[in-house]
Amino acid sequence: MIGAPILAAVALAIPVPPPVVKTVDAIAIVHVDVIPMDTERVLRDYTVVVRGDRIEALGPAAGTSVPDGAMVIDARDKWLIPGLVDMHAHLLSDDRIAERHAPAELAVILANGVTTARIPIGRPGHLELRERIADGRLLGPDLWVAGPQLAGRSFGAVFNGRAVTNGDEAEAAVREIAAAGYDFVKLTFLISREVFDAVVRTADEVGLRVIGHVGPDVGLDRALEAGIQIEHLDEYLEALALEGAPVTHGISGLGVWRPEGWESLDHADESRIPALARAVADAGVWSTPTQHFLVTAFGELRSDEAILESPDVRFVSPEVRDELLLGHRQFRERLPSEERRRRFVALRSAVIRALADAGAPIMAGSDSPEWMLLYGFTLHRELQALSDAGLTSWEALRAGTATPAAWLGDGNPDFGTIAVGKRADLVILDADPLASIANTSRIAGVMARGNWLDADRLAAMMDASAEELGGAPLRPEIKEGR
Repeated sequence: MIGAPILAAVALAIPVPPPVVKTVDAIAIVHVDVIPMDTERVLRDYTVVVRGDRIEALGPAAGTSVPDGAMVIDARDKWLIPGLVDMHAHLLSDDRIAERHAPAELAVILANGVTTARIPIGRPGHLELRERIADGRLLGPDLWVAGPQLAGRSFGAVFNGRAVTNGDEAEAAVREIAAAGYDFVKLTFLISREVFDAVVRTADEVGLRVIGHVGPDVGLDRALEAGIQIEHLDEYLEALALEGAPVTHGISGLGVWRPEGWESLDHADESRIPALARAVADAGVWSTPTQHFLVTAFGELRSDEAILESPDVRFVSPEVRDELLLGHRQFRERLPSEERRRRFVALRSAVIRALADAGAPIMAGSDSPEWMLLYGFTLHRELQALSDAGLTSWEALRAGTATPAAWLGDGNPDFGTIAVGKRADLVILDADPLASIANTSRIAGVMARGNWLDADRLAAMMDASAEELGGAPLRPEIKEGR
């Protein structure tokens, strides 16, 4: 049995009753099969010793000493992986429910084994959460936070962003984002070439990286030249059109809502995929496909019954659920043909496999909680979607651990792999994720910055979050905007 719950003696602001806190000098996970994610290998019957928030020792169980007084977790017949990383996670408290519910949302993410998350559209409250987690006042996934989105115009009842229409506005916005302490600059919709160029230039001057969408006014060639980190495979399918093809609107971004966007798939030439993947790799560009969300939302679709049977439902109040499903229902009213939707999925899958073959880095991102695909749960679904697209289980797991850690850590991360000196962000699984990537969801325990959470503790966190979030109402301004 996995050992009793133990947490560092810190003030924990997770939405459950205070745990019994035990002070120990070290924690030893013994007789576990370790998947370190540095290379494709499994270390059989190993011991991992954690002291504080770091891995102190890693070696064969028969020859690795367990420190006196250490808490021992017998993980025989279990697997140890690095904590998972979600590179595209939004919160309901970003724009739909009150910000005070964010700790409950972070608890759901952590209980799913996600120990690091990137928030792609940030606000000041995220910066506070980031600091509280980093200094131990709040237990949650380590947060990396992009600035408020930069878009050609504002949209939605709650717009966490800046509308930028020219180079001067773009430069000012990037400098404000840097001064506020955000980690990245995020581009979304309706970005002009002038704005894009100003954002890239200014971000380089202030030392921030640019992530996000690529729109038709910018185009994939310019995005690759600039070396931004691309979300959703934006403009990748458009790049498959043959020269002279009558394609004026693609399917990326807002194009997915337009009939002419779907018509562009008729002119995609699969034989161009290897060259596209090589161009991405040669440019040193990292991609976050958000494959599960896009395939489920626009390709294969989910029935209302499947949505209501998902484990996500209990974390969302009925009125918030209706808000999240507005897009789902509106898209069904203008549904593209089944043939085009199948082609959309097939082309995206082929591009993902080709990117891996070309050596272009792929990172897992959920794009939760859009369309009732909630944070935490959907990162596991994304790993499965990457596997369904043709990645091996090892490649999919790397997309959710070592690869995003390398990008976040700018080539020298202290997490994402299991090695002496690395941060103790770990997940113990009941089944081998290399045999089936679906096994990443079979969680026996999670360690975040050396804080150990066993299955009972994780279940308690989930239950408390469900009670809080399941009753959280929509923000008034969204109700008024309906």
